[in-house]
Amino acid sequence: MQHKSLIQVNKTGTAATAMNLIHRIKSNLNDEHFGEVLKGSIYTLLGRGTGAILALLLQLLIIRQYGAEVLGVTELVNSFLNLIVTLPLLGNHIAILRFIPEYIGNNCPHVAFKVYRKLLYLVIALSVILIPLVIGNPDFVAEKLFTKPQYQTFLLLAGLFIPFRALYEYTLFVTRGLRLIRVFFFLQPLPIVVNLTLLLALTVFYNEYNPIYSLLLGYFVASMTGIVVSEREFGKLNNQKIPNTPVNSSDSLSGSVPSMTSLLSVSLPMFITNSMNHINNQAGVLLLGVLSSEREIAYYAVAAKLASLTNFTLMAINSMVAPKFSELYHTGRIDQLQEVVRKSTKLTFWSSAPVLLGLLLFGRLLLESTYGREFLSSYVPLVILVVGQFVNAMSGAVTLFLNMTGNERLSTTIVFFSCVINLGMSYLLIPPCGIVGAAMASSFSVIFWNLSMVLVIRTNYNILFIHSPFDKPWGERQ
Repeated sequence: MQHKSLIQVNKTGTAATAMNLIHRIKSNLNDEHFGEVLKGSIYTLLGRGTGAILALLLQLLIIRQYGAEVLGVTELVNSFLNLIVTLPLLGNHIAILRFIPEYIGNNCPHVAFKVYRKLLYLVIALSVILIPLVIGNPDFVAEKLFTKPQYQTFLLLAGLFIPFRALYEYTLFVTRGLRLIRVFFFLQPLPIVVNLTLLLALTVFYNEYNPIYSLLLGYFVASMTGIVVSEREFGKLNNQKIPNTPVNSSDSLSGSVPSMTSLLSVSLPMFITNSMNHINNQAGVLLLGVLSSEREIAYYAVAAKLASLTNFTLMAINSMVAPKFSELYHTGRIDQLQEVVRKSTKLTFWSSAPVLLGLLLFGRLLLESTYGREFLSSYVPLVILVVGQFVNAMSGAVTLFLNMTGNERLSTTIVFFSCVINLGMSYLLIPPCGIVGAAMASSFSVIFWNLSMVLVIRTNYNILFIHSPFDKPWGERQ
């Protein structure tokens, strides 16, 4: 009888805990500001997941219908476009995440629209300027840059589509700034959807390089869709009746459109930060290529790839929280900003924690079953890299916070020193320690980066941008 009573008590306690958790989740979803971040993160995850599945299906279709070599050429063209568009974008796609919520939040949608248009024209102009530079130097692009002279024609063809690839990226970020969550969910996988659809249709009219043509047309359709959606949404905003006086009556938000110099003073540091972030991510592989063997590079690359799995949820949350930071900060709603920081950092940590824990507990099994027994050498570097990602998850979107609140230059400075630390430590540690040394350098630089920004934000804003794993995942403020 006593045993039955204990079972009943346990069932009641479990049910109460479940109901309490459901209530807290509903409460967070209904939150005016964080609910938007949470819903947007879910949509973003679904969009990224859909894109990943479709990309896999696309690769399988190309391999089976056209062969591995054609897939290689297609991936090369895509990589070239992804690399080259960073130049015409100049960080403007990140800066627009700050500008749109800043001006709309201060009742100046017409200024937000003009800023959007200014940066749009700049991206188009820089993209068009790049076209003759690429087409006019075929030897450099095909032979010097990629050492693939036989693919010169396709790389030059890709050069003609630089504006469309850049416009797609820019308008994708515009929809984030406008908080068009469902549109962003639709636009994320759109190039792959168009690519796959066209390729299936073109397979009837077989041409060996149909995958390249469908790839480029996918970016064209996605970019035009992004522009139409952006223009339409701004048209709706400009037709709304709004107060004449901005919420925040600073000179910069008085209704005047900032100059191009002023806009670039924000976007260029973001461009530099983004570029150094790419260097940071590739430093281990690059220096192992100089100082070690190809086998060591493979071991480290696998460890780094697995450790980066946590970025899947982190990037989804960051994509939605950035415009919210800008909106709340530039409209002076600091208390609400602190609450969004607290909840978003908590969400980042607890959504990443299962992946981090799984890699620590089952990393050896995963490496051996997926890559083979020889890749067990990747386990120690994996553990070291996971430590860095643990701090990254605890810290949340610190870089975006600084970028969205007017401290993009300080953010650039910290990332620069992080990059120097990574390169310096890699150079010193790889010769004696190999891939373990590369992992130590990468992990330490990530920890330095995140904790430095946490300290800066705490000092400058009095906001604690870090989550303790011992706090309740969905608990109330203590």
